[in-house]
Amino acid sequence: MFLSTCPSSRRIPSLIRSLATESVPHTPNNVPPPPIPDDTKSRPSRLYPRPRPVSRNKRQALPVLPPSFGQNQLLPVPNSTRALLEHIVNSFEVPIHYAFAYGSCI
Repeated sequence: MFLSTCPSSRRIPSLIRSLATESVPHTPNNVPPPPIPDDTKSRPSRLYPRPRPVSRNKRQALPVLPPSFGQNQLLPVPNSTRALLEHIVNSFEVPIHYAFAYGSCI
């Protein structure tokens, strides 16, 4: 109650407002924005990329594979190497029964 009757307490809020905000006179800007350069108009926007056109010159798959297809992938494995590999696979504590590899450099 004492604060509301004291004349200096009424000036404090207006003093704080004047210190907290900067008074800048507003001048309306009637100048239009600069025009967009022509080179930026022709460039496509990266915000909305478009898919590439479909190329129709894809090679057709062979309807029938030749009988010799894949023959170069078969490698002879000596029985000793096969037994060693089976021993290694059987030593794993997981239910592995078969293993195969496909691809280059495997």
